[in-house]
Amino acid sequence: MIRRFGTGKLKGEGIAKEDINPMEGIANLADVMLILAVGIMLALVMHWNVDISTKEVTQKQEIKDMEDQEISEKIQSQKGFEELGTVYKDPETGKMYMVVREKK
Repeated sequence: MIRRFGTGKLKGEGIAKEDINPMEGIANLADVMLILAVGIMLALVMHWNVDISTKEVTQKQEIKDMEDQEISEKIQSQKGFEELGTVYKDPETGKMYMVVREKK
């Protein structure tokens, strides 16, 4: 049953209905999550005093790789030597650990 309220019009007839889009708020939520993630990363970088410049690190790594390659070539050129793994030294205790690679 439809009721009239003194104006002669049916209830709700004069109100323009807007289209409801349930996905409208998702875009704003994605923006908020992105800003939050970047903020957390910046806070961690500042808190841990991380050096984000990679130029020096890359140069040091290249020099170390070249030295390791030269040593490896010298050892392999000598008779009887065979590379079995990599040795790591613990700076706190001074102990050395060898990681052995299995042969196929």
